[in-house]
Amino acid sequence: MEKLDKLFEAARNQQVEFTFDEAKESFVSRLNNPLTRVQSNFQKVFTVKIFLIMLSSLILIVITGHFLISTSSGIHKNEMSSPISENNQSGHVDEKKLLNVGNTENIVALFSGRHSKKTPDSIEVFGSVTERILGDFQTNNQSFVPYQGAVLTHIFTDEPYIPNLNSEEIAANHKKKKQMLKALEKFDKKEFAMMPSGTFKYEERTVSLQSFVIQKAEVTNLEYRTFLFDLLIQGRKDEFLKAKPDQSQWTKSKELIGSYLGPMEETYFSSKAYDEYPVVNVSRKGADMYCKWLSQELMKFINKDKQKQFNDVRLPGRVEWIYAASAGGSDYPYPWKGEFLRDSKGCFLANYKPFENSYQDDGGFLTVKTQTYNPNSVGIYNLSGNVAEMVYNSPNSRKEPGTAGGGWMNNAEEIKILGPDPYSGITDAHPNIGFRVVMTVLNH
Repeated sequence: MEKLDKLFEAARNQQVEFTFDEAKESFVSRLNNPLTRVQSNFQKVFTVKIFLIMLSSLILIVITGHFLISTSSGIHKNEMSSPISENNQSGHVDEKKLLNVGNTENIVALFSGRHSKKTPDSIEVFGSVTERILGDFQTNNQSFVPYQGAVLTHIFTDEPYIPNLNSEEIAANHKKKKQMLKALEKFDKKEFAMMPSGTFKYEERTVSLQSFVIQKAEVTNLEYRTFLFDLLIQGRKDEFLKAKPDQSQWTKSKELIGSYLGPMEETYFSSKAYDEYPVVNVSRKGADMYCKWLSQELMKFINKDKQKQFNDVRLPGRVEWIYAASAGGSDYPYPWKGEFLRDSKGCFLANYKPFENSYQDDGGFLTVKTQTYNPNSVGIYNLSGNVAEMVYNSPNSRKEPGTAGGGWMNNAEEIKILGPDPYSGITDAHPNIGFRVVMTVLNH
């Protein structure tokens, strides 16, 4: 406190160096000085000028950046492989070269031309038209240049997608193929049922049959995919394109128009979740190609001494199919004993359409796994229902195509062993048609 009093006392005793009157006079003189006013105005002008320069620079940067981005989306001959040849000065796109830059899983959606899908850091696609281009992307270490929407629409809806298998996928395919061939070579009882030679009554006549083996389950998505991938591994792309399923039939089929099965087009044949489900949407030509492939690969797989013991893998004749479904000629309407479609517990015995516009009441909304429901007495699954199975009505030739057994879209009458065939003469792909294979066997 004593120190504070001393400070105040010193302040009171300090002499004034610059009085108020003197300060007022100095301030007024500065206001009347022209040089001072000029300096003040100059400072204001200088500040505005700096602002304008900065704004102009910013606008210039934005314009330059936009121009560079637009230019970079073009095609530079020295920077990338161009679908426009040097001799083609008209600017027309060489579509074959554009499509021949490698195919990866990143561009599956571009070729499907159906659903919205974004490819990583590359391009945004709505349907089959490119709405916004974000930049180039690499496929198999080559530059792929997205073009205008109209060009993409033409290319990606007309050109089919061909998978590019990696080493792991090739190895897995070889493994599955080997399993399939081993099972066929040994007539593995888990995979095939042996039907001995015999006779039975069919359409008021007695029919004699040579012994044959029949696949216990319908051909699965995984088995058919193994076939298709093996064609690609062997470089048989044309055959691959002819045999591949037409998954657009999930919504194009006249029975399913207006349905909500669009997602099935993208998932049913390609997703592992459906590996053990029956392959559908395969044409008759595709099924015959599968049989031919399996026959040829079996001959490569087995010893030459065994080759004479085997015949060609093929689609069954209707009489053979009926013989197997009836377990050698039993007189029942369905592959199981009895005339009913439910067991004593009320459970359905097949996958079909129990009631009009009702698919789910039997426990399967669409197809089900190929070994679902109980097999018949010789161990064969889903002879009635699940998918209508391809057969040939002519016993000695591949003529008169038809189906037997009905499928998930058929009623109780159509899935009977001797039921009417709603797909007689049809050879095109269909979501209710699949197949299983047979082989004639000697000395059994």
